[in-house]
Amino acid sequence: TVVAGRGDADEAERLYLRSLAADPNQLTAHFNLGNLLRRTGRAADAVPHYEDALRLSPDAPAALINLGLAVSDGGDWPRAV
Repeated sequence: TVVAGRGDADEAERLYLRSLAADPNQLTAHFNLGNLLRRTGRAADAVPHYEDALRLSPDAPAALINLGLAVSDGGDWPRAV
């Protein structure tokens, strides 16, 4: 998040992916990577990370909301609702 906050989205993405390669069950890494991807116009790429976050924590409201937003960004309104 610090790297992304500095505006280096490519480096932040690389670090999130590296972290997830080491341990794919990191809720925060999936959620933050989803946020980064959506913020950089890659909502479709964000969707699986929000889905993984929800798989790891089914009651995470922020992940559910952001999944709906990412899906709606892609125009799939029925699924977003």
